[in-house]
Amino acid sequence: RSKLKLFSKLFEKKEEKEKVKGAADSSKASTSVAVVAETTSTKEEEDAKNKEDVGSSSSSSVFSGALNFFQSKTTATATVEQKKTVTTADNGKKIEESKLKTTATATATTTTTTKATSVSETVTVESSTKTEDDISSFKMPDMLSGMFQRTVAAVDTTTKKEEKQKDKQKVSQAKAFKGAKPKKSAATKTKPAEVTTTVPAGELPVELEVSARVLPHPEKVRWGGEDAVFFRGRTFGVFDGVSGADKEDGKPLYSTTLAEQMNLRVGMKGLSMDEMTAIMTEVAELADDCATGASTALSASVGEDNKLRVLNVGDCKLVLLRNGAVAARTKDIVHYFDCPYQMGGESPDRPKDGTKLVTQVKKGDTIVMGSDGIFDNLSESRICEIITENSWSPKLPLVVKKIIDEARLISFDETAETPYAKEAKKNRYEEYMDGLGGKLDDVSCIVVRCV
Repeated sequence: RSKLKLFSKLFEKKEEKEKVKGAADSSKASTSVAVVAETTSTKEEEDAKNKEDVGSSSSSSVFSGALNFFQSKTTATATVEQKKTVTTADNGKKIEESKLKTTATATATTTTTTKATSVSETVTVESSTKTEDDISSFKMPDMLSGMFQRTVAAVDTTTKKEEKQKDKQKVSQAKAFKGAKPKKSAATKTKPAEVTTTVPAGELPVELEVSARVLPHPEKVRWGGEDAVFFRGRTFGVFDGVSGADKEDGKPLYSTTLAEQMNLRVGMKGLSMDEMTAIMTEVAELADDCATGASTALSASVGEDNKLRVLNVGDCKLVLLRNGAVAARTKDIVHYFDCPYQMGGESPDRPKDGTKLVTQVKKGDTIVMGSDGIFDNLSESRICEIITENSWSPKLPLVVKKIIDEARLISFDETAETPYAKEAKKNRYEEYMDGLGGKLDDVSCIVVRCV
């Protein structure tokens, strides 16, 4: 009630100022008065029946009226005009009616802001924009000013929290839609990139056409020679038995054991470098116990990501041909000339010591891999010519046979210029001091077409 009295005095002081501005705002104020008056009359009838309820909620209504006063000059003006029409001599009754009208004004403002017709909404908007100067110039009592500022601050804080929460939800939804992943911590360990590489968008895994052949040394034809090969699914390998290694009767050859056991362990899908190394290591340990002799090893696999992965222990070789030229090749690993890395016997060499090759393959590429019986006698350029000359052939085994037959033929030619004779001359081999001549050996070859 004391607050109401205070507001009544403030309204009276403002009355004179309002009269000066009343003429300019009369047209717009009349519209607002009509809206407020209608709402006030309706509210008075309802409050007449529930005076006790109104009395108990007067303090909150007064505060709502104060806030709405500072939001709308027109509404405040209408309230003053309504208050002036009261002629009752009883001051207590006049205060009570003023209280009821203030409550009705607060309700009317709320109703006008949220549920009123388009006309009422227009009046409210115009009033709020034209009373900014009046609101800033009006000096509130200290107590009400603090209450008003705290209320505005609370509303602003709540609004900012809601906006931040909505922004976070939008960001999380955008990440989920794009499939964005969470960032890994610095301590997280990741696998090598070549293991997790996927096929580029719009590119399918190449299909493989494979053919292999082994031709033993003429003196070893009776027992099949020391070279061995295998291919299964997308993995294939060549194993060259070391002729100078000691051998025991009654035991399988080291090279043959490697080929057979690799064929049993690899699946139909491509292998990663880690998988291929692990399988070859397991197979070598088995061969150490049950096989005899020693062998070099060359294993390759084309993954579904169209990556060619090659592990080479020794001097077997693989070349990737594209458009009639060598696009990639493996690297030999030797202790010295004519002594390659090898597994078996007393050798400490293991698959982890081998050289590695990882490269992309494309449709139309051709992979040629073989023992030193091929690459000691045929140059890479000659192999490219054979593949190009027979690229039209639908029968891949005939292409493999042609490579093997030519390598064997040159091995008998003492005047042929061969890769082996060139290296032997550098290492001062007496029979190759002229840098000419082939090398007779077991010959094994695998050709793979990427189609």
